Amino acid sequence: MRRLRERATIARAGHSLFRLPWSGTRVGLIALVLLTMLGSEARGEGGTFFAFTPGGLSCGKYLRAAEGERKARPAHPEPDSIYSMDYLSFLTFANGYLTGVNWAIESGVGHQSDVAGRMKWLENYCTRNPLDEFAVALMMLREYLVEHGQ
Repeated sequence: MRRLRERATIARAGHSLFRLPWSGTRVGLIALVLLTMLGSEARGEGGTFFAFTPGGLSCGKYLRAAEGERKARPAHPEPDSIYSMDYLSFLTFANGYLTGVNWAIESGVGHQSDVAGRMKWLENYCTRNPLDEFAVALMMLREYLVEHGQ
């Protein structure tokens, strides 16, 4: 109990409770944080913007992740389960993008679609446009959803 009070006092003072015992782990954590902050510029109809990974990656890389997901799936997969971390990163980025845009402009675009359908649409778009950035594919998906009232 005393230790919990000490940690609570440290937390209130604004100090981190997260301590890694090995310096190598700290280096790994720093590298992980830096990798997630990598991004690139993307161009859309509204101008240039900064897309964080995986938004700044190519559609071709998304297609590889989708193929990796298919290969990683067992014969009888659990419903709505994801088996590839690469694919999961694209999926969560896509959902985050749509959520963020909906929040920013107070809309409900995509509410009548499901994740599997949206990801398949992105796969079809990326097959036709493998050099486009994934963020551009997401903008096109959103435009499609708006035009079709989804």
